[in-house]
Amino acid sequence: MIKKSFLDNKIFNFILAVCCFAFVVCFSGCARKNNNNNNFSSSNCGSMKQNDGECDKKINIATTNFPLYDFLRQIVPDNVNLKMLMAPGVDSHSFEPTAETVKLVENSNVLVCLGGGADSWVENVLNSIGAEKKNKINQIDIIQKSSQNTAASIDSHVWTSLQKSINIVRILQDELSKIDSENAAIYSEKAELFISKLSSLKNRIEKVVAEGKRKVLVFAGKFPFKHFTDEFGLSAVTAFANCSSKSEALPSKVLELVNFIKTNNVPMVLRSDFDESNLAEVVSGETNVKIGVLHACHTVSANDFAAGKTYLNFMEQNLETLKEALN
Repeated sequence: MIKKSFLDNKIFNFILAVCCFAFVVCFSGCARKNNNNNNFSSSNCGSMKQNDGECDKKINIATTNFPLYDFLRQIVPDNVNLKMLMAPGVDSHSFEPTAETVKLVENSNVLVCLGGGADSWVENVLNSIGAEKKNKINQIDIIQKSSQNTAASIDSHVWTSLQKSINIVRILQDELSKIDSENAAIYSEKAELFISKLSSLKNRIEKVVAEGKRKVLVFAGKFPFKHFTDEFGLSAVTAFANCSSKSEALPSKVLELVNFIKTNNVPMVLRSDFDESNLAEVVSGETNVKIGVLHACHTVSANDFAAGKTYLNFMEQNLETLKEALN
């Protein structure tokens, strides 16, 4: 009896082992079949979320700067892994891609960039990963897909305009809906909600400008707000014509700002966030006026990024600054 029971157990264990092996082989074959039918590049599977041994359908989107990153995170569904290529606190004008940047681009299904020379390093990164992988990446070039080429060639900070930001969101919605058609309704719904918030803020800024006592702003430092001032019918007296100048402000230009403030009783001198010059302090010291900060939003500090600050948060702060600067 003991020997028979022992034999029966061995037979049972052998049969169980064979069944388990067959199940594993069958399951592995199914998993490979499912991966081959994936709508997105299977080469990115290693960076996608794993769930019980299967690769979920995750889209890896890499984008160059903070405004595009923030616009995307407002409208993408849960099946998206979103990465910002420029680390928080890095000046976009002096950014140099790293090996990690190349890896993020290489593992992306979609690359969203401004284009138009605003982030020319992108093409170098794409060329470095080889034609085969490059061709698998859906590239969304915002300036190329918009009609703002001429203005953007002068100042690439197109997102400082609320209307142009709305246009960018529309482009992102349309392009991503084509790439990820199963979630087109989600992109549309979330984009409309975000656009309504942008439109509301645009209307409030227009009201502040209309009710302001003056229509001129004084900027000490780099000037990335051409699209912003043009949109709201404001003019600007500036130390620099744009944000790309690398030279120091001429003493005569600083004196011009000081005299303009004194002559026109301007209540505030403005500078952009992340402006590293001390021009605003110099002008403020000569005129005894307050210094105001306008956020260009092309980058974000590590602390603000960790706190989840958004483009709308910064533009709301700009609205409050404008109330003082225009009155």
